[in-house]
Amino acid sequence: MLLKNDGATLPFSTDAIKNVAVIGPNANLSEAIASYYGGSATCDSGKFWNMVDAVAQYASVTTMLGVPNVRSNDTSSVAAAAAAAAAADQVVMAVGQDGTIEHEGHARVSIALSDGQTTLIKAVAAAAKKPIVVVIMTGGAVDVTDLLANAKVGAVLHVGQPSVTVLGVGDLIFGKYVPAGRMLQTIYPASFADEVSIFDMGMRPGPSDYPRPDCTKPMAQCPNATNPGRTYRFYTGKAVLPFGFVVVAVPFLHCLTFMPASWSHGCSLWPVVRLAVLLAYWPSGCSVCLSICLHASPLGFLSRRPSRWSTVHLSVCLPAAPRPLTSPPPLPLARTGTG
Repeated sequence: MLLKNDGATLPFSTDAIKNVAVIGPNANLSEAIASYYGGSATCDSGKFWNMVDAVAQYASVTTMLGVPNVRSNDTSSVAAAAAAAAAADQVVMAVGQDGTIEHEGHARVSIALSDGQTTLIKAVAAAAKKPIVVVIMTGGAVDVTDLLANAKVGAVLHVGQPSVTVLGVGDLIFGKYVPAGRMLQTIYPASFADEVSIFDMGMRPGPSDYPRPDCTKPMAQCPNATNPGRTYRFYTGKAVLPFGFVVVAVPFLHCLTFMPASWSHGCSLWPVVRLAVLLAYWPSGCSVCLSICLHASPLGFLSRRPSRWSTVHLSVCLPAAPRPLTSPPPLPLARTGTG
């Protein structure tokens, strides 16, 4: 999902951008995620593609982690990472979380990026020639408040945990395909994790039976918290980004392209002129595409078979409103009895 794209930072131009610095602790993340559910080898000759490979499809790459891993606050290599960023045409940062932070049987304790990653992003963004692209690789959403507010962060992509399918992220960055999707999660501020206990399973806002997680006193001395509600239906706070959020992807417009024969939409005779005009990309990632096939003969229009002289194909996907999905306010639960 495209969460930010200020100043048409994306897509990159392969003509203008020759060297990209891929920086961040998830720059080489792949095998650990792939092997979590799968085997020890991939279907592609055992190659575990990562973010470096994704960008290297389109440009030469300089890479370094910047911080040792997604949990580390060791910033001793941040200066070197900033120097690498300053020397590159563009910068793609690969940050987020991995299986050491969240996996089945182990819940994460924070919904923010580590302090080490936050320091790294600020330093790299400040040193880069142009606004950078931050790719967030994570299972659960993380607070992106600082990234949205930083003018030197031009674009933010939330890609989940793609593992070996990360090559597709390179296609998005360089405009081969358009980011098409809405946020499937509500992105809460990092403070949300301190407001309600993980033992409170309530969805609706109201008094909690458990103390705030950030209370440092013995549990018996901690007052019970107030549940702010969960999900887009019940959360009463201000979300960083709401469920269903979308960024308009118009900069990914391709004005003119020629179609291969397999896309001829009924123009089976040769010679023909096959022309496709991609009119626009809409916020939902859908497109309006007009395909025109013309027979080369000027007398073709006399044919009784329209497919012999022309075929016009129009596929329309109506634009979705650039706003989050909403729902009616929930009805209060009815209470019965005295319990």
